[in-house]
Parts: sequence; C-alpha cells; structure tokens
Amino acid sequence: MTKANEGTFKKKLLAVAVLAPAMALTACNSDDYTSADPSTISSGVVFDGYLQNAIVCVDVNQNKKCDAGEPQTTTGAGGVYELTGLTAAQQRYPLVMVATAGTTIDEDTGAPVEDDFNYQAPAGGSAISALTTIVQIEREKLIAAGATPSEATAQANATVATALGVSGTDILNFDAPAVAAENSADSDVAARLHIVNQILTKKIVAAVASAPAGADADNNFSAIYFAAVSNVADLLTETKAAVDEAIPDGMTAQDLDATTLEEVLTTVDAEITPENVKANDIADAQEIVEAAQDAIASEIEEETGETVEPEAPTGSTGGSGAGGGEQGVN
Repeated sequence: MTKANEGTFKKKLLAVAVLAPAMALTACNSDDYTSADPSTISSGVVFDGYLQNAIVCVDVNQNKKCDAGEPQTTTGAGGVYELTGLTAAQQRYPLVMVATAGTTIDEDTGAPVEDDFNYQAPAGGSAISALTTIVQIEREKLIAAGATPSEATAQANATVATALGVSGTDILNFDAPAVAAENSADSDVAARLHIVNQILTKKIVAAVASAPAGADADNNFSAIYFAAVSNVADLLTETKAAVDEAIPDGMTAQDLDATTLEEVLTTVDAEITPENVKANDIADAQEIVEAAQDAIASEIEEETGETVEPEAPTGSTGGSGAGGGEQGVN
C-alpha cells in the first residue's frame, strides 16, 4: 500500500475517536475466534424489525452476497438464524444477510419488505443489522489502513458505538428490539437505535441504487456496496441526532404509538440524505475492499491452517439495484 493510499484510507474512517485495540468488546476478542472448535454453530438474530425468511450466509469469498457453495440458512420467527457444521475457518468469515422483496417478512409490520437489501456483520457477534453493516465497513477501512482483522473488529465496534452516542455498547451483540421491549433503563436508548437502524436501512437501499448506470453491479457489487454504506456511515451521528430531535418532548421512544413512530420515521427520512455513489467512490472502495479481503483471508489461514477455496460466485443471492439493475438471484 502506498503512503498516499494509506492516507486516503485513514481519511475515510468515521470522524470519531478510534479506541485502542486493547479495548476489546465482548465477542470481539480474537481469543473467542481461536478457541472455536471445527464443525461449530453460528447463531443470532437479524433485525430491521426482526426479519423472517431472509437468507444468512458465511461470506467466504467476501463479495457481500450469498453464493452457491457458501454455508447458508433462512431466518425463522424473531429473525433467528443458525448456521451449523462450520469449520474453524468458516466461522471467522463475515456474515451476509439477504432480504428479498415480497418474501422476507419484517415483523415490525407483519408485511413483506418492499426492497431487496443486504446486511453484513463481522464474525463472532450475535446480531446482524444496518448497524453491524456499518461496523463491518469501518472494520474493512481499518484493515486496509494497517490494522489486523482481529484488532479492527473491536476498534470498528467501538467507533460506531461512539458515533451513535452509546460508547461501551457492543453493537455486534446488541439486539435493539429485544432490549427496547424489556421496559428497562436501557429500553429508551434501544428503541431509538432501533429507529436509527430502520432509517439506515432505507438509506443503504437508496445509496446502492444511486450508483452510476455503467457501474457493472454484478461484477463490482462489493465495491458499490462498500461505497454506498460508507456514504451512509458518514451521517451516522446526524441520523441519531435527528431521531432524538424528532421524538416529541416528554416521550420515550419505546412508548411511541404507531402514528407517532411513522411521523418520526418520515421526518428523519426527509432530513438524512447520503451522497450518491460516484465512479471515483467505487474505484477507491475497490482498493479498500481488496486489501481487506486479502488480510482477512490471510489471518484466517494463519490461525486455522485452513485454506478455503470458495466456489465461483454463480447463483448469487443479494445483488443490487445499482446502476438500474435488479436485485436478487444473478
């Protein structure tokens, strides 16, 4: 990596303090990975609202889609997923969730989602959401800037929590809908983050679709997606602030009725507008994505002794509307 590129990578990090690698959060400690047994299980929940009938896979080839040959499963009630029979190497690769319009059910509404969209999450957590997607993108930036993948997970997790004003919260294991429903001291914050997550999902869909028509979404999806989420991540703090401002005085977020909640979502949606993805964004993203992919694969091979050779990405699920294309199975 050239010094110029290194500077570019560092400038693209969220404009908040990146905490030291020693501040390892729960489930981000590299010891959790190295102690894993082969043929193990990865499980957790997916939420915008909880998403049922979504695909969750181990993204072995790191193209931010779910491909034939990659371990995958379908979420059940409550957005629960379970991937079984994973090798030690497979357990360390990022996860991808693919929601399909008309098929995936958002349990907040009880209706199918209207758009196709993908989420990501680093390995080791138990939640997959728009928030964990931003953690994974920030993680890749840190890796491209020189951090090890294990260090970058903890740093990115802490960075996103700080940007949201909830320092110390483990985003990768944070089930916002569940905490919001507990009626505990943390429920109001959790409900606000749930709303933030819903806004971020809409913005990711729009940002991916904003890619130039000639972007070749099939072959460049990982770079397009990275650039889109990165643009959304730039507005993370502003999104949380807009949600806080939109909630009426004297009301807690978990107590909003359906009408007021919809008003909050509509207000914030109108206020937050990420930049469109441009051709140069995709080119910059490609460098970062490739550097991160290589480093992640190398660390996994070094830690496990396994060399994973993913099948060619045919039959991919979770493409993009980028450049006017279709999402879904390629």
